[in-house]
Amino acid sequence: STLPWPMIALPRPFPTSASPTQVAEGKLTRHRYTNKWVQLSSDARQIVWDEGKKSIDLSLVMRISVGIETRTLQRLYSNSGSSRLSSSGVPPEEVSSHHWFSLHTSSRSFDFGATSQQGDENETVVLWVLTLQQLVSPRLSHDAATGACLALSNAQYQWQRFDLVGKEWPCLVCTFHNPPESPHCGMCAKPRPMVTLNPCLTPLLPVLKAMGNTLGLPAFGEVEQAQPAEAHLMWFLVQAIESALPKPFEWAARCRPSAPDVHYLVMATYDGPSYEDPNHPYLTELRRRAAELRSQLVRNGGVPDFSAFQSPKFVAPLDSPQSSSADGESDMGTWRQSIATAGISQQEFEEALAAESTHFGQQQPTDPTPPEPSQSFEEATESDPLDAADVFRHCMSGSVDEVKRFLASGGYADTVYKSAYGWDVGPDWTFTKPNDGTTVLNYVATWSDVIGETAPHIAQLLLQAGADLQRDDAQELWFTPLHNAVANGASELVAVMLDFQPSAISLTTGDGRQPLQMLALCDDADDRMATLDELLRPRRQGDQTYMPDLSFAEPFYGNTSLHNFAKEGYVESVVRLLQAGASSSISSIQNWAGRTALEEAVAELEQLDALAVVRRSRLEHTIETMEIDRLAGS
Repeated sequence: STLPWPMIALPRPFPTSASPTQVAEGKLTRHRYTNKWVQLSSDARQIVWDEGKKSIDLSLVMRISVGIETRTLQRLYSNSGSSRLSSSGVPPEEVSSHHWFSLHTSSRSFDFGATSQQGDENETVVLWVLTLQQLVSPRLSHDAATGACLALSNAQYQWQRFDLVGKEWPCLVCTFHNPPESPHCGMCAKPRPMVTLNPCLTPLLPVLKAMGNTLGLPAFGEVEQAQPAEAHLMWFLVQAIESALPKPFEWAARCRPSAPDVHYLVMATYDGPSYEDPNHPYLTELRRRAAELRSQLVRNGGVPDFSAFQSPKFVAPLDSPQSSSADGESDMGTWRQSIATAGISQQEFEEALAAESTHFGQQQPTDPTPPEPSQSFEEATESDPLDAADVFRHCMSGSVDEVKRFLASGGYADTVYKSAYGWDVGPDWTFTKPNDGTTVLNYVATWSDVIGETAPHIAQLLLQAGADLQRDDAQELWFTPLHNAVANGASELVAVMLDFQPSAISLTTGDGRQPLQMLALCDDADDRMATLDELLRPRRQGDQTYMPDLSFAEPFYGNTSLHNFAKEGYVESVVRLLQAGASSSISSIQNWAGRTALEEAVAELEQLDALAVVRRSRLEHTIETMEIDRLAGS
């Protein structure tokens, strides 16, 4: 008979939006996380955020993972030794380590953490991961899909592999989530199970029990009995649930009339004539594999063997797509060109999965933790003669002393990077490889968020040694170091450059934009305002005082900086510009479309999708503010 509860399966249709917390697209930044409204595009080909300005093309995704596998996430948790998010400042929402999922392309990772703003975080993670795996797996080869689209079972495998007492645990009877120190369930008083379930998988518990009955693996035991040894194969039940079934079958939940409380799964079809098969060859193979794993447990005396990685291994497809320069993001969302890197090795993959266990402040019984990124750059090069690539590596590591040594030994301040130099920094930092043809100062400006607080000091050294602020980065749009620093919202770096050469305020890119017009690319409000204050500050050079020309319009669309800020809905920046200049004069300037900044904001609002709630609100506030300023000046 049909069960009264629906089978948890891939949603039809999947909710088009959710509100995870998105972490800096796999890169270590000053601001470690940002609240974003994340959506699946209407054609189910992209994940988009920032009201569609940023996106990930799902055709570029090679693997999906759950937990803190990526280096970015590991650094987020490493400072506190806790499974809860630590950062400078107060986080908008606490995110547990098991509430993160990551999309991996050939060049970078994108990390998303579910918050409680949209309901149950566990359901959010499960629905997103299952849906994305269904969308990604059809384009991958069978071998590649086997490892790339089993994120939930891999997460459960690692959870069991390092199932320490310092982890919170869900009750397998009532599903109540208990704190780590509790030996009994706080809701039903049942004892802590021998093997616990990854909390993010709690919504799947009824289905996992049904799968256990189907495969003859009583992993959960009876309510009043202790867990059997088969509990160590809980990860395999998760794997059986999330593995793609042969078309056109789907899982269906059933029970026998004689035992209505004992649930089973059968393979069924719903497109066309209905058909059910409880003994399909696929199910037969699953039962054979389950029996094999159980026999292995018996041979080991009921002790799981984690010496070999038992879950499917990720195999990178030979024809995996290479990312574009924006790696699937819209152009407005980033100015830095992505650097394609080699895929991770199997060993790195297994070590990264194992690393999650190190973030619960507990001593491991073995030492599965991957080594630190590598020896310091100073140690790696202390005894080696400097070559042209060394200064880029020292800049990336933030080593002021090594940059001084490079320059003191006769190193050229405007050294240009060539791809032939290589980028020997270890696998954790390959994404920072310089673009071919960029100068050292441009590299520092582009990657100042990774370099950190020493970036301004390094830039000062380079400028004093003769680095040219007018040298572009040899990329398509010819950004100077100042343009890159402004786009990055690096206010202290901008101050160093303008204090050294105030006239740089009027330098233009290859497409005719001045530094102030690049600030609309910075999506962090605090960084944007701090940088805007530096750009607007008058500076003297000789007998001349330099300030940005607020009426300057770029040549392609005729937009001023006020147009750019108004179009993005950056109301604080708009107000600051209106205060800095004669508001009536700059607000009346028309672009090539014949629109003032206010009219440009209105036009942008009119063409926005109704789902872009945040950006619509931002634009409406900006328009209201500009209308008040217009009335006040009339």
